This record gives sequence, C-alpha cells and structure tokens, in this order.
Amino acid sequence: LMSSCEKDRKAPVDPNARSEERLLMDSIYYYYNAYSLWTDDSIPDYELPAQFTDAFQTKEDVLTALTQRTPYYPAYGGPIDRFSYMVNATTTQGTSTIDTQSGMGLYVSIGAVSDTLAYPIIYFVEPGSAAAAKGIRRSDMLLKLKDNIDLSVPVTCDDNSCTATDPARYSAVVSLVFDAINSSTMDLTLLRNDTQQLRYVLQSSTYEIAPFYKDTIFRYPEKRIGYLGLSTFADIENSATNKQAFEDVFKRFEQGNVEELIVDMRYNTGGYVATASYVANKVIPAEDDGKLMFSYAVNQYLESQMHSADFQFAPEYFKRQNALSLKRVYFLVSKSTASAAELYINILKAYLPVYIIAEQSHTYGKPVGYFPQTLMNKVDLWVASFKLVNALGTSDYWNGIAADKTYVDDYIFKDFGDSQETMIATALAHSLSSTRLKVAAPSVAAEAPRKKVELKKINSVPIRVLHK
Repeated sequence: LMSSCEKDRKAPVDPNARSEERLLMDSIYYYYNAYSLWTDDSIPDYELPAQFTDAFQTKEDVLTALTQRTPYYPAYGGPIDRFSYMVNATTTQGTSTIDTQSGMGLYVSIGAVSDTLAYPIIYFVEPGSAAAAKGIRRSDMLLKLKDNIDLSVPVTCDDNSCTATDPARYSAVVSLVFDAINSSTMDLTLLRNDTQQLRYVLQSSTYEIAPFYKDTIFRYPEKRIGYLGLSTFADIENSATNKQAFEDVFKRFEQGNVEELIVDMRYNTGGYVATASYVANKVIPAEDDGKLMFSYAVNQYLESQMHSADFQFAPEYFKRQNALSLKRVYFLVSKSTASAAELYINILKAYLPVYIIAEQSHTYGKPVGYFPQTLMNKVDLWVASFKLVNALGTSDYWNGIAADKTYVDDYIFKDFGDSQETMIATALAHSLSSTRLKVAAPSVAAEAPRKKVELKKINSVPIRVLHK
C-alpha cells in the first residue's frame, strides 16, 4: 500500500561532526522514529540520533535494529514490522518499483504432462512485459531453449503425487530456466494447446506493469458473471492510460449486465491505496454511496499531522462511480495476494457478500502501508506508517485474510478467464448452485487434477511439480 508524499525534516545533528554515512544512519533512525506505526510503544527517543546509531556499522544494521524493536509476532517468528525497507535513490535504471518491472515478465513452474514426464509451464505473464507483447500465455509449455536445449524432466506419479525420478536433471532444468529468464535475451520454443509449436526471442526490458491480464463475462440463462484478472493496483492519478483501462473494463461489465464478479488476484501483491479506493467505487452498491470506506490508524505524531499538506490521512468515503447492481464478489487469492489487494477485499467485506477462494488458506497478511522519504538524495526509506481499517473496524489481518474455500488448485494448465480452470470453476460452481440454475457446474473432469509434490523457491522463480 503506497501513498506518495514527502516531508522535509532535518535531524538535530551537527553535520560538521559526522561523516556522510553516519548522517545517513542518523536520518534512518530519525524518520523511522517519526513515522513507524509502532514508534509510540517500541522505539526509544534520543535527543541525538547518534546515541542510537553509533552502536551499528551500516545503515542496514540500523534499520534492522529498529524493526526488531517492534513487537514480536509468533506467526512470523520475528518482529511484526517485516515490511519497512529502503532502496538506493540514485540508481533507478534496471530496478523494480510499484509501477515498473525489469526482465522478461515470465513466471514458470514445472508441471507433469503425463505420469512419466514433466516440463516447465508458464503460469503467469506479467501484463506490459515483452512476453505479454509477444502473445505468450499462461499454460504454454516451455519445450526448448536456445541451441535446442531440451527441458523435459522424468517423473513418476501415483494417485496423490508426482516425484522427479532424476533429481540432478530436475535441478539442471530449474537452473537453465532461471538463468534464461534472468538473461538479457531469451530464445524459447513453446507448445500451446498440445499442438502448436511457437518460437520467440525475448529481450529483457524495463516496462510499466499494466493493471489487467484478462477480463470476460460468463453468460448463463439466468445470470451473467464478470471475470477480472487484476495484476496490480497500478497508479491512476498520474497515468491516464491505466485509468482509462479501468473505465473501459467496468463499462463492459455494466453493458453486459453483470450481477456477480470474480476478481482474480492470486498474483496481485498490491499497489496504490488511491487505486484500491477507485476500484472499490466501481463496485459499491448504490445504497452504500457516501458511507465510510476505510480510515487510517497512525502514530501520535502522524495523527497530529493528519490534515497537513504533507500527510493526508483523513477517512475515505465512498463516491460511487458505477451502474452495477452486484449481488456478490468472488476473490481468487493465494499467499502472494497482499497489501492493496487485501485492502480491497477488506473494504468490500463490510458492504457486499464476499466469497474468498484460496490456493492455500489465506492471503499474505499486510494491513499496513507506507510512503517514501528520500534521505540525502541517496536512500528512499519506506517505513510501515499506517494501518487501514474498514467500516467494521477490521484491520489486524497480520496472518492474512482467511478464505471461505481453501486449498483449491491454481491449475496452471488452463489460461486465465477459462471456465475450466479450477479456481475459476470453483467460483462459477458456487455462484450457479446458489441460484439453483439447471446448468452443469464447470469442472476439470476431462483432466486429472494436479498433484503437488513440493514447493520451493529458487530466487524469484517458484518451482512446483504438478500433474496434468
């Protein structure tokens, strides 16, 4: 959750008596102490920041020591502030931000396509990326890399699981895929729909992340159900393109007389508070227009500054911007669903029937947000500064928002928007059964459900053995 604002404050130190690095460490202490949600009870006040920072060798040590002073949280096995961080303010090219990402835009798992053989399967293509521009899709099978490098992995499967029979081969394929995705150029051959081979050459680039990867309307005799694959709560205040994209998709839902909405946020890690508010206004019922959307909880210092030009923490109220009459919203989530995505769910839970379908049992658990403070033109410090509270007073979902339907397979062998994909099919089946429609519930009966053996991450690439 991000709200862009800065406040120019000077730490009370003598600049002639401190090195530049020490001044930077002092500033980290000073602003963390000023902004942290937990500062009133957890962070000690010193007349001079050096009284705290001189015990540490690096700026990273200072920030770590500050976060570790926040309350211990058993579910994390560590301090409750696992969110505050800092980045180099002088190096922007090639780095990722809330608005941009660098790389190919591909995310890959390993899926068993038979009882004896597995391949890398693309499970997410980030909208706006080079891969998305080429038309690469979720569910495409990665057959080969440059020089005809074969990517098959032998497996053995029973009724419950699949196992790689050659661990060395499995590890080698994982390394090959990871290295290719993180290279400057990626030459790959894909198999689509088990019939069509496609070859692409991708160039790594920095790109703006687009907010959607899919939208459609499922039409049934007595009900129309909208589907929206929402990748991020991208900036709309400074991007007319993003705002128009939201306007267009919700206009299609209005014209299609959508009664229920499936919002797919299984890979949505957050975005802007202002965008989450805007999208909430796109679905809120007419009778709730003008009611409280959410309020902020902040420390005593920020509360005293609540209505200043630098800090705008006044409660948010609904300003309805839709012609929909939604009866229910379904959310498809995973443990990656976080921050503004969780805020959006929490907002709507106070006013609409919400049904949450999860790959595991809950979302990530990040009810706090922050804004950047630039220090000495060297570091951008992001301190977890505010907590978002919905109209029912709910905010402390530190363990994530619990799902109504748990452990539903993220069936990567089907593309987004496909009624046969397991998470989407689960939402459709629940919706159709609730209205007693005489329509066969969607299923993936034609294919065996996947069999998860293990889940591990090698850097940023999740590798899973699945079963098709």
